[in-house]
Amino acid sequence: MKKGILILMALLYSLINCNPLYADTTPDLFTFIDQTRVATNTVVTSNAITVSGIDAAAPILITGGTYSINGGDYTGADGTVNDGDAITVRQTSSGSYTTTTDATLTIGDVSDTFSVTTVMFTFTDQKNVELSTEITSNAITVAGLSDPTPVSITGGTYSINEGDYISENGLANNGDTITVRLMSSSGYLATTGATLTIGVASDTFSVTTKADTPPDPFTFTDQLKVKLNTTYTSNAITVSGIHAPAPISITGGSYAINGGDYTSENGEVNNGDTVTVQLLSSEDFETTTDATLDIAGVSDTFSVTTRYVHESVDDGPCFIATAAFGSPLAGQVKILRQFRDRYLLTNHRGRQFVAWYYQNGPLAAIYIQDKPLVKAAVQVALYPLIGFSALLLSGYLPFVTIVFLLSALLFVRLRQEKEGVR
Repeated sequence: MKKGILILMALLYSLINCNPLYADTTPDLFTFIDQTRVATNTVVTSNAITVSGIDAAAPILITGGTYSINGGDYTGADGTVNDGDAITVRQTSSGSYTTTTDATLTIGDVSDTFSVTTVMFTFTDQKNVELSTEITSNAITVAGLSDPTPVSITGGTYSINEGDYISENGLANNGDTITVRLMSSSGYLATTGATLTIGVASDTFSVTTKADTPPDPFTFTDQLKVKLNTTYTSNAITVSGIHAPAPISITGGSYAINGGDYTSENGEVNNGDTVTVQLLSSEDFETTTDATLDIAGVSDTFSVTTRYVHESVDDGPCFIATAAFGSPLAGQVKILRQFRDRYLLTNHRGRQFVAWYYQNGPLAAIYIQDKPLVKAAVQVALYPLIGFSALLLSGYLPFVTIVFLLSALLFVRLRQEKEGVR
């Protein structure tokens, strides 16, 4: 009994160990879908097939092309695949018309061929052609025919071996050269086509007209000395020189067509449309803001420049000094105004200070206007500035400065001598 059990166990062990010798590496049948009417000299990729029916790695090889496993790199080298792998095949079509090339993939003992067949002929489409003009195609050479074959055309005319152009049906022979002719569209950027058919093969010769001519140049009149933070509208320009709708866009502002709403979105204009541009001036003095309008590549910029500080204050009062001294005609106010005009308004920092002062000065002037004690305090505070300004305006400031420095030095020297005597 024990001997029989041992024999049975040995047999089972042998079967288990010998199982790899009987691994199934023959996949289920797979099929590639052949392709026809393929352009010449073109890389063509097959449909994907999924490996099934194997329980161990199976050998894979290809002739006439390359293969890819699970989206990996294409290779022509032998390899292995596993159950569930996805395979695609790739090859380059023939450089000749009506010619078939094959790529045969073998997995285990099963294989299939991916075939691609080039077109009988192909026309080269043309772009940027003139409007309402007869356009002739490239010449194609008929190949792959054993007998005269019917030829027909729609949308144009054809010529065989440089004969007359006709639209009637005819016959083509192997080796014939054929050209197609058609009339381009009367509209810009429009495509027309003529389809030639030889037997069951056909191709369309397409021509696309050029884009519209660019519009005539246009000009906006820039504006100077404008108010701060204010919306300004340009002069109106009239679109001319185009024959079809043209794209319009703007940067830095908005535009309106024929008095419509202002927008910053891209749009279209037609010949004869009027366009105005609108933008917001800067919040700062002496600052330029721009809005550039573009119509089909032709553009111009509408610029507005805010006024200079002195243009807004030349005749304005010195608010705080006027409130403190009671009149804009007071001598102290005149001195401060002259100091402002001759020194502060002649440099950028000074103009910035004056701009700040004229934005905040009126409130301070209103505050001190009916407060005698505050007025007196402001007068005392302003007198050093008034004195300094008077000296600067009179030209005596350097002399007074030197005298002051010498006096200070003399005072220090005398003080030192006095302390030395003690």
